Amino acid sequence: MNAIRYYLFAFGLTTNILASNAQSVTTSNGVVFGQAVAFNRSSPPLVDTSIHEFLGVPYAKPPIGDLRFRKPEAVDDWSEPWNATFFRPRCWQLAVERNGTDPQDEDCLYLNVWSPDVTRQNIPVMVWIHGGGFVEGASSDLNFDGKVLVAMNDVIMVSMNYRLNAFGFLATGDDELKGNYGLWDQNEALKWIKQNIAAFGGDPNNISLFGQSAGGASVGHHLIAQQSWDYFHRALLISGNMMSPWGLETDIAKARSDAFLLGRLIGCADGLTSAELVTCLRTKDAKEISAAANGVLLTTTNVIPTVPVIDGEFITADPRLLLANGNFKQCSVIVGIHCTSEHTSREYTTNGNTVYRYFFTHLPKTSYWPSAPRWIGVAHAEDLPFVFGYGFSPFREWEFTSDEEQLSLDIMRYFTNFAKTGDPNNSGDNDGNSDPESEWKEFEIPGLVLKEFNPNLNDLTGVRADHCRMWNHNIPSMVDYTDDLSEYEAQWREEITIWKYDDVTKWRLSFNDYQQNSDSCT
Repeated sequence: MNAIRYYLFAFGLTTNILASNAQSVTTSNGVVFGQAVAFNRSSPPLVDTSIHEFLGVPYAKPPIGDLRFRKPEAVDDWSEPWNATFFRPRCWQLAVERNGTDPQDEDCLYLNVWSPDVTRQNIPVMVWIHGGGFVEGASSDLNFDGKVLVAMNDVIMVSMNYRLNAFGFLATGDDELKGNYGLWDQNEALKWIKQNIAAFGGDPNNISLFGQSAGGASVGHHLIAQQSWDYFHRALLISGNMMSPWGLETDIAKARSDAFLLGRLIGCADGLTSAELVTCLRTKDAKEISAAANGVLLTTTNVIPTVPVIDGEFITADPRLLLANGNFKQCSVIVGIHCTSEHTSREYTTNGNTVYRYFFTHLPKTSYWPSAPRWIGVAHAEDLPFVFGYGFSPFREWEFTSDEEQLSLDIMRYFTNFAKTGDPNNSGDNDGNSDPESEWKEFEIPGLVLKEFNPNLNDLTGVRADHCRMWNHNIPSMVDYTDDLSEYEAQWREEITIWKYDDVTKWRLSFNDYQQNSDSCT
C-alpha cells in the first residue's frame, strides 16, 4: 500500500514535467518517458546545460511469487509509454534509520539513466553498483545521484537496484537455493544496458563498471564471472573487491546454517529439506522474511550472513584461485587501495593489464557520516562525495572548501577519462586546467606507484606495506597455528600408521632383497 501511495504521489508531481520537459526514447521493450533537467552553475566551473533523466526503468520481471529465490527473468514488453520520471521502491533490506522513509518492495528490479543528450551517439557509459554490505542500499539514494558526474564530465551514468539480504543471497549450498541472486540481478541489468543504452545516446561498446564497498566487491565478482564479461569493458573498484573477506562466504555450511535459521525464525518447521525450506519461504510475506533476516544478522557477530557464495555457477571457485590461474576478465582497472586489493592489483598487472591504484587520505570538511568524530580520521565512503561531486550539485546542500572543489574535479576527471579511454589522464578536462603535476602513473611491479587522493595528489609507493603484510600474511598464519588441532592430529596419526605398517615394511623387504643380491655376488 505504501508503494501504491508513493506511485500516485510521484505521478501527481510529474504530470506537469511530462507535459513540458518530456524526453522519450524507444527501448527493445517499449517507449520510455523521462525528463530534461536543467543544470546550472553560476560560479566556476561554469555550467549551463540540461541532462536527460530516466528513473525507475524495469530491467527484469518482478522477482515475486514463484520467481522469489530464482535467477531474474527478462522483463516483459510494455505497450504504453513507461513513466520514468520517479524512482521505484528500494529492495527489501536491513532496517536502518538512515534509509529514511523510502518504500521497500519485492518488486524492485529497476534502473536509472542520466544522459547528457539522448540524441547523440556513442557517449561512454559508467554503470554504478551501490554498496551497503549486500544487506542495504538503493540506486535511489541521493548520495549516488548521477547528475553532476554527467553534466560536468560528458558521460552517461546508469545505476540499478538488486536484491539484497535474504532475498538476494540466501543459500543452502545445493541446487534448491544456490544464492547469488543479487549478482544475477546485476548481470541481467548489464544485459539490458548493453542492448538498450544506444537509445539513450550511449556506446554499447564502451561500458565501465564502478562500485563502492559491496558495490566494489560486486564489480570484482563480475570480473571473475564469465557470464558478465560480454557486457562491460573496464572496471573501477572502490573500497571493495572480490577478495574482500566480508564480500564472500567461503564456508557453505555456515551459509546453509543461516538459511535454516531464518526458516526457523519465520516459522518453517525443523528438519526440512532444502526444497521444503524454499517452498515454505515462498509462502511467507516479504516483510516477515526481511524481519527474520535481521534476526539472523543479530546472531552473527563477525560477518554479514547473507552475502555472495561460491555456487559453482556465477562464482565458480575461490577468487584467489581464479586470479592465480588467470581466470578473470582481461581489462584495465582502477583499484582503491586497501589490503585485500593488493593481490587483485598484482595479478592484473602480472597478466599484462593496465592498473591504476589510489589511496584516499583527505579528511573532508563535511563528513559522509555526520556523527563521526574527526579524531577517527578518514572513514569508509569518505571518497563518495568527491566521486559524485556533492559540492557542485544545485540539488543538495553540501559545502566543499576550494581545495576540495579541485580534488573532486580531479577525481571525477580521472574516473570519467578512464571510462572514456582506459587512461585517467587522457580525453577530457572538466576544470580548464591541464594539471600536468597530477598525472596518474600506472601501477607496475616493482615500482608499486599509486596516487594519493588529497589536494596535493602525491605519488606514493609501498603504502602501509607493514599493515597489509600483517592482515594478508601474519594473521592468517596465526589462525592456522592456533586452529583446532584435532583434524591435523588425526591426519598425522593416519600418516604415521601408513608409514609404520606400509612404508617401513616395504623398505625392509627391499633392503632384504638388496642384502640377498649383494651376498650372491660375493
